[in-house]
Amino acid sequence: MLCECRGMWQAREHGRDGRIYSLGMKASAGNRPLAEREVARLNSGEIARPAKRTTKEKFEARVSPEPNTGCWLWAGAAFVQGYGELKVGAKKWKASRLSYELYKGAIGSRLHVLHRCDVPLCVNPDHLFLGTDADNTRDKVSKGRHLRGTDCRNAKLSDAAVREIRSSQEGDWALGRRFGVNPSVIYQVRARKRWRHVA
Repeated sequence: MLCECRGMWQAREHGRDGRIYSLGMKASAGNRPLAEREVARLNSGEIARPAKRTTKEKFEARVSPEPNTGCWLWAGAAFVQGYGELKVGAKKWKASRLSYELYKGAIGSRLHVLHRCDVPLCVNPDHLFLGTDADNTRDKVSKGRHLRGTDCRNAKLSDAAVREIRSSQEGDWALGRRFGVNPSVIYQVRARKRWRHVA
């Protein structure tokens, strides 16, 4: 069947008239079908159509082993956060999640795939393990990958403002008004429950 894509007609085995057309030919009265000899070669199997690759074959075609660390680096498309992605059917998968499912088994819906090596593009199943939201947060904090302080785009305070708040004798309400934050934030900054990284 022929389908139109950006003004070009692409063949999908047979045209509406039952003849096989070359890919990319414009659909018009002047189009010629492939020669009868080529049709016979296609039908006899002499010209083989490429077999559909399995998901595992598609996955492995985009992996590049790194000999020094043992990581399998993803060489395909990547999400903005730096994690690999692969489209399987209509669904986009994180490459690490797909790797875990292909080599180790099914993953529960509420579980994350975490990296022992802390390399987002690594898809080596031996470097991956499962964890909950809490495990994921603990892992990222322990490896120093979480956003804190002025790294957060919504931060209203700076490191200098935090130092000033901690050294000030003013009350929480007054400082809250001055810095444009809730007084509870001032209390948490002074108690070192927030902005702990600032000395």
